[in-house]
Amino acid sequence: MAFRFSVIVPCYNVEAYVDECIQSILSQTFNDYEVIMVDDGSTDRTHIKCEEWCTKDSRIKLITKANGGLSSARNAGLEVASGEYIVFVDSDDTIKNESLYFFDRALHSGTDVLITRLAEDYSDRFIEQDFQLVKYDGMSASVDEAIEWIMNKSQSTWPSVKYVISNEMIKKNNLRFKIGIINEDIEWTTRVCTSTNNYVYCGYLWYIHRMNRTGSISTLRSSKQITDVIDIAYEFIDGNERSTLRACNDRNRRIIELRLMKSVYASLAHYKNMDSVSKKRAIAYINEHKSIFRYAPYFRHRLFNIVMKLCGVRIAMEMYELLT
Repeated sequence: MAFRFSVIVPCYNVEAYVDECIQSILSQTFNDYEVIMVDDGSTDRTHIKCEEWCTKDSRIKLITKANGGLSSARNAGLEVASGEYIVFVDSDDTIKNESLYFFDRALHSGTDVLITRLAEDYSDRFIEQDFQLVKYDGMSASVDEAIEWIMNKSQSTWPSVKYVISNEMIKKNNLRFKIGIINEDIEWTTRVCTSTNNYVYCGYLWYIHRMNRTGSISTLRSSKQITDVIDIAYEFIDGNERSTLRACNDRNRRIIELRLMKSVYASLAHYKNMDSVSKKRAIAYINEHKSIFRYAPYFRHRLFNIVMKLCGVRIAMEMYELLT
């Protein structure tokens, strides 16, 4: 590998943010890394800014492609990454200047996944997550400990940016982000967690996640906010990918299944903000995938399942709106 780290930065219509993002990466005190910017068919001045950054630092590579979504952009970066470890940074976020230094210090020989922590930056508040991780900084974790932390104890399980991953492991397991969905991190992180036994913790708070940016994927409201999460959970629990979880021990399989279903139930909160057409699509999709709702982590989830069986999905959704 030519570099210790490959930092992959997917870019789409972020001309107001990308300079701050790239500057935070280039300010690292640790210098053995490359930056792979992927312009995913931007229609604003993002591409111009990407080209300007390439002229400023030889470690920056630029991939230009037709718009294909976040998963497609990250996959394009993975195809050319030469670093020993892969770091994902979204182009509207920033990182602290000692991030890669602390990653390098925490990584052990043979580490596949470095579990990190991040902060959420809202307009009116700044929330640091996973304080407990500080006391485990630099420590190895067994697969049972890692699954327990990621799926049960962490304040935010799914963001792919939280996990620094061995490029060798990615290639060995042919890991790629699923294209065409808007909750790709759920699928990706589940697959990462079932692909290795070699984890290390890093307690350094390195990543600043800009929340509720206008135009970001997370602010959109459509039936896909529900159907994509259901589809991911179904594939791992009852669908074509169920063998992935069957390869885990019973305890870890159960933990992952319940965490997937927590996300499914959480996604139902988007229902109230949808138009009538999107609501009908969501109801139809729940009907088609009823089997996974047998997993009900909390009482309100069990109640939803009972009402769905007795009165149908629409009534269950109306009831769930009142409960949440």
